[in-house]
Amino acid sequence: MSDKSHSINLTRMWQVQGDDSLAQGDDSIGSAGKPVEDDSVGSNRWLDLASFSTREIERPIRLIRNFNCPTGLNADSRCELVLGNLPVGTICHLNGQPLGLINGESCRFEISQYLCATNRILIELDSATGSVTAKAWSVRLAIA
Repeated sequence: MSDKSHSINLTRMWQVQGDDSLAQGDDSIGSAGKPVEDDSVGSNRWLDLASFSTREIERPIRLIRNFNCPTGLNADSRCELVLGNLPVGTICHLNGQPLGLINGESCRFEISQYLCATNRILIELDSATGSVTAKAWSVRLAIA
């Protein structure tokens, strides 16, 4: 990345849908200060991925995070969504566009072409039931 490269941490303030036991608190305001539409059956609660610990979860589960487009991007800017330690087989979407399947400890997706003024990341865990180790989960934007 260039001298002007930087990173934006998106690990905090994820909306949880599908397993009420994972979330703490209850709110209807998204991380970008706008109401979050609950477009599936499940909770409308919040989770900080950095504090998530190993536990049994009932899947499928959806994690949703809204964010505004980073400022200062131009035609030459490159923006990647970097996911760390999410379970293999998890599916990631940005603004309704499937980015792909998480297939290892760390995944990077080039997302520059999908960014809008307001954006939504959707992470879906598969429909199996089991234990998920997630205390090291991380999500960030890498901008160059």
